[in-house]
Amino acid sequence: MIKNSLEKVKTDIDSLEFIFKKLIKYPGNTTYKKNFRKAKLTLDLDYRRLKAQLYRLHNKKIFSIIKKIDPDMITLMSSEVRPQEKLEIIEVLPSFWHDIEIELEVSGLPSYDFFPKKLVKQLGKRFKTEIEDLRLVYGRSGLCTAFLLRRILEKAIFLAFAKYNLSHKLRDAQGNFLGLESMIGIASNEEVGGLPFLLPKTMKQIKGIKFLGDAAAHNLLNDVKIETIIPQMPFIITALQELSARL
Repeated sequence: MIKNSLEKVKTDIDSLEFIFKKLIKYPGNTTYKKNFRKAKLTLDLDYRRLKAQLYRLHNKKIFSIIKKIDPDMITLMSSEVRPQEKLEIIEVLPSFWHDIEIELEVSGLPSYDFFPKKLVKQLGKRFKTEIEDLRLVYGRSGLCTAFLLRRILEKAIFLAFAKYNLSHKLRDAQGNFLGLESMIGIASNEEVGGLPFLLPKTMKQIKGIKFLGDAAAHNLLNDVKIETIIPQMPFIITALQELSARL
């Protein structure tokens, strides 16, 4: 995902900036020198991954921005360049990331490509607000992302059941909606046309977002990091594809 890769590179740059400042203050510190080597390798890997994703867009404006960044990134990788000079480079780089984000938006290419376009189309207008909100927070707030993903999943299950006049199965005796875990279990057992709303394998895989969603909504002392959500995304997408086929 482009947005996630871009945020990783920004984080890598921030880490290097911190290390450079420490090296300037404590030039003989072996720990900071070791951390620099590790941070440099991480940045190199993440930056190459980001470049590969951006080049696949075949966008000339982005090509030109990347070409301007490249010499500075090579300089940051060099052990021969003094930390003070590297700090001066880092001060300039944020403007380039900003230019890339703007170009992605202007070109109509989402920097938040968390769902396939086909899935967004299948979900339709009823999910327009949730997806727009997700674009605002994805990569920025793990708490908000987990909450919205949980809401989208719950809503997709309900609408799929409602289409077949089965939504009453998602409520308790008092008419209140069941929790997400129960809804997922019912969706994997309830069949229409010989197939369940959610395949059993999918049901097992998406339990992680249920936990993250609970933490985001109910656990006041727990934080949810975007890094814990990203590995769940393929499973969430699979579940939504299965459900959207019933909408």
